[in-house]
Amino acid sequence: MPPTATAATTTTPDAKRDAILDAALTLFSERTFDGTPVPLIADTAGVAAGTIYRYFPSKEALVNALYRQWKGELRRVIVDGIAGGTTVREQFGLMWQGLWRFGAEHPRAVAFIETHHHASYIDDESRALGQQIEDESIAFIEAAQARGEIRPADPCIVMSLVLGAFTGLVKHAGADGLMLDENATRESEEIMWAALRAS
Repeated sequence: MPPTATAATTTTPDAKRDAILDAALTLFSERTFDGTPVPLIADTAGVAAGTIYRYFPSKEALVNALYRQWKGELRRVIVDGIAGGTTVREQFGLMWQGLWRFGAEHPRAVAFIETHHHASYIDDESRALGQQIEDESIAFIEAAQARGEIRPADPCIVMSLVLGAFTGLVKHAGADGLMLDENATRESEEIMWAALRAS
C-alpha cells in the first residue's frame, strides 16, 4: 500500500514543512488541487492552518513547491540513467529501472505529476523545469537516433510512449502499488526497448 501522510512529530521548521508537503501530496493526488482546502491540508499535516502560510504564501505556491520537488526527483532518475550507462541500451535500461523504482516508491508523486502538469496554476518556474526534462530527454533520443540505435521517429512521440507506458504501469498497479519485481522490471524494459530500437 502507498504511504499516507503523517502529522509532524517534532516542532522543527523542516519537519513542519515536510509534513505540509507530505499532506498536500496525499490530498492533491486523491482529491485534486481544487478539491483540497487549506484547512484540510493543515489538519492532515498536524499543524495550524496559519502555519502553512508561514512556509507557503498561497495554496498555489504550495502546489508549485510540491511539483518542483517531485519533477526534480523525476529528472534525477533520467539524468542518472544517462550518466550511468556507456551505451544507449544501458542508459535506457538504467532510466527504465529508475522509473520503475520511482513508481514503486512514490506512486502518489506519479499520480500528482500526471494530473497537474498542464494545470493553469503551475507557474513559470515549474513549467521551465518540466521543459528542461523534456529537452534533456529529446536530446538523448535525438543523439541515439543519430547513432542509428533508436528508430527514426518524432522524438516527442518516442518520449511520450515511454513515459505513457511508465505511468500506465503505475495506474494499473492501483492501490497495491507497483512492486519492486526484478522480473517484471526486466520484462517491461525488454518490451519497451524492442519497440524503440532501430531495426
